Amino acid sequence: MFRKFGVAIFLLVVVVPSMASESIEITTDEMNLYELIMQYRKENNLSRIPLSPSLTYVAQTHAKDAYDHYSEIPSGCNMHSWSAYGPWEKCDYYPDHRNAECMWSKPGELTPYKGNGYEIIHYRYPPTAGVCTPKSSLMAWQNSAKHNEVILNRGIWSDAEWEAIGVGMYKGVACVWFGHEKESATETTTEDATFSTTVPTCRSLSQPVPCPSSRLSTTLEEVRWSTDMYAKYSYTDYTDYAAFNQPIDETDYNVGLLEAAMFYETNRQRVKYGLPQLKFDYNTWVCAHNHSVDMVNYDFYSHESPVAGKHTMSDRFEQVGYENCWCAENIAYCPIGSSYVETARQLVAVQWMNSSGHRKNILNSNYTHLGCGAAFYREGAYMYVKATQNFLGK
Repeated sequence: MFRKFGVAIFLLVVVVPSMASESIEITTDEMNLYELIMQYRKENNLSRIPLSPSLTYVAQTHAKDAYDHYSEIPSGCNMHSWSAYGPWEKCDYYPDHRNAECMWSKPGELTPYKGNGYEIIHYRYPPTAGVCTPKSSLMAWQNSAKHNEVILNRGIWSDAEWEAIGVGMYKGVACVWFGHEKESATETTTEDATFSTTVPTCRSLSQPVPCPSSRLSTTLEEVRWSTDMYAKYSYTDYTDYAAFNQPIDETDYNVGLLEAAMFYETNRQRVKYGLPQLKFDYNTWVCAHNHSVDMVNYDFYSHESPVAGKHTMSDRFEQVGYENCWCAENIAYCPIGSSYVETARQLVAVQWMNSSGHRKNILNSNYTHLGCGAAFYREGAYMYVKATQNFLGK
């Protein structure tokens, strides 16, 4: 039978009407920078800021413009300046903020966003000297009092209520834009979220990589959510089970709760679009769970596995007893959210449902069964998850 393979990139696409229906794709680094900033705010008892497609478009546009034309910035002006080489008014930005409006007004010039935008920028000097990373950019802003005040609503920004944020990274430049106004619901084409990540396929590994001690992968025996509990709940009431709403504790996490939350959130999306719910299938769950664990243990991110006997999705389905089946696979990774439910919604509603290939898998009427797998891992001070959805048609 025909086998449908899930695509390996997340295209969380947003259409901003005034930009001639130009689609916006957020890269892995941009999404990671956003999540690092949100985690930093959380550590300081501040709320998350919704991602804005309009401000992200502005941030991405300025990051590239700053990289391409930094050498033409007039003497005495800084990197908040905009060149004359785009569909916007040239802006020479001086450190004394004498003409700050030319920068603040860029969201209104370029997008339907109804309000000013305020930028923090990090760059290598010159920008061509290297690449900004999410961690290096956040660290630079944390170590700069004025930039840190913007992120944490301190100093002159203490009365500001950030209702929107956009993130753009281009080689040696990283830009983040903040706004007081909420993104209008009419400005996006998605209901649940604005966009997700474009994730490059991870490098292929010819030899397995040993699991570092910092990894937090989970074997089947360690999954504490019992698989017979799937039948006790549905997408409408699973959050009544209090454990789903608890924070993910690195010292006592329960990967089974996240896998179940992903399962129920997937069915919530299907029902919303008039499709029947998928049934839980134990063998498909084993397939998904083991692939997530392998991606953590062997340090890769791909539908193609370096593990012997599991190189392709077909190999993995055959290992659990399904040959020549109608099947598909979605994968994703992201920093953990404030709870199992929030993390599941980030994966399902924000990432997969806004990627055309992954969305087609979720909303494919030929599939009848689903298994969701996850594995936690740590990078520095933050926890992440690698997740897998496996679909099966019986």
